[in-house]
Amino acid sequence: MNGISARVLSSELKELELNGFIIKKVSVGYPVSIEYELLPYSHTLEELVGAMTRWGMQHRQKIKSEMASGGKSSGKK
Repeated sequence: MNGISARVLSSELKELELNGFIIKKVSVGYPVSIEYELLPYSHTLEELVGAMTRWGMQHRQKIKSEMASGGKSSGKK
């Protein structure tokens, strides 16, 4: 995956697994294949993730502009 280190991704996946959102499936063979599957409990986050996605889409240009200017916010909405 782009934009995230292998160490951080591994840590986040372990956390999701420990909290009952996903299950890790390891397929023995060469090479070893690892897949993750969403568990039913993960669906309790759909509304929240959807709302966050919509917010991000609505504010994408503002966020990009602020990132390009070094993260300085004008305080305006």
